[in-house]
Amino acid sequence: MEAGELRNIEDAIRIGSDLRHCWFRGHAKVIEGEILPGVHREPYCSARPNIEFWAGQRFRLRAPSFASDLPKWDDYVSWLLLMQHHGVPTRLLDWTENVLVGLYFAVWEAEAEDGELWCMDQAS
Repeated sequence: MEAGELRNIEDAIRIGSDLRHCWFRGHAKVIEGEILPGVHREPYCSARPNIEFWAGQRFRLRAPSFASDLPKWDDYVSWLLLMQHHGVPTRLLDWTENVLVGLYFAVWEAEAEDGELWCMDQAS
């Protein structure tokens, strides 16, 4: 196995076991350059200035119709987490401590293209 290459599920489990203090993120397609949160990707980054604020306000006003346990209005971090969970463009990136969850997102749209699994040392 070459460095950085996963050939089977056992390779992923070995990596997850060796890198216990890391977070993982899977992408179904290889990304050129850096990874960006949804608010900084198309179509959102060119849709409207400060799209996260406007989408967040709209989400917060509609949230009582689909969620019962909502954060306090001024708890912005909890609102960001809830927005991210519901697909609203935010500045957050989803990471997991479970390498298999990250791997799932790297292969779930298995087409002709390779996926990728990112790893971040949470202590850095």
